[in-house]
Amino acid sequence: MQIKCNNCGATQDLNVSNTCSYCGNKINFEEKQEIQNVQQNFENSNMVKMAEVALAARKYTEALNYYNKALEVDFSDTEAWLGKANTLLLSNSFRESFLKEVILYWENAIKYSKDPDSIIKKITELIIQKIDIWSPLNSGDYDGWQVHDYPIFRNFETILSFAISINNEKMKLYEIGYEIFNKELNLNHYKIEDHIKFENKYVEAINKLDPSRKLIPFTRSEIKQNKEVGEELDDETKKKRKILNIGGAIGVLIGLIVCLVDKSYTPLQVFFIVIFFGLLGGGVAKGIYEKGYLN
Repeated sequence: MQIKCNNCGATQDLNVSNTCSYCGNKINFEEKQEIQNVQQNFENSNMVKMAEVALAARKYTEALNYYNKALEVDFSDTEAWLGKANTLLLSNSFRESFLKEVILYWENAIKYSKDPDSIIKKITELIIQKIDIWSPLNSGDYDGWQVHDYPIFRNFETILSFAISINNEKMKLYEIGYEIFNKELNLNHYKIEDHIKFENKYVEAINKLDPSRKLIPFTRSEIKQNKEVGEELDDETKKKRKILNIGGAIGVLIGLIVCLVDKSYTPLQVFFIVIFFGLLGGGVAKGIYEKGYLN
């Protein structure tokens, strides 16, 4: 890091002796430290700003690199920790494998902040915002949910629990948790054991803080229990799968007939021909079903 001598004006690297290499002027240590801090803060501010620009352009790897550089200069940079957490959330959409990292970054942001209450508020608001944006409940297409949609609710529970652990205003977060799992369990015929526990946890917490609410938890007698997501299927889905299986089986049969008629095919060629006709049969059956010819 370079410093300008206030005696001769020469710009040079800082040295251990705190003297100017050109005129020998003694540089005050406190002044030296103050200049160093100003330059360091300026560098960090620029790094964070560059990261924010990259993040806005959805260049997530570039944003993470800038945040990391800022933290290399100042490990206690709260904005860099917050930015790093937000970048991971945006680039991975609540993937479970990244949530531990995100929570660690939030914890560091709180730990190193001079105003932890404001950081806690900022983190809580961000969590609520992200849940609202990414929740399948807000899509309106409840029937279109797939099995892979369900883990996101467990991830919502993970970060909501973190927000509750750091926030004094817990009721709002309990209400959000209750709304998510109550709506999800009522709208779908898939009832996942973990989600029932999450729902009842929020019911209990709200009733404890406000006994007048008298919310009723889910019970086993009121719900269909599945050993795993998707075990129980509605009649329409069962019908569709049956038609696809029949189409695939017919395709496989046609493939075998083709191979029997022309016996010049090698075993490997027979395998691929049978697979091809099986997939083709399933695809044709799907097209016929979706066009409503079998209804």
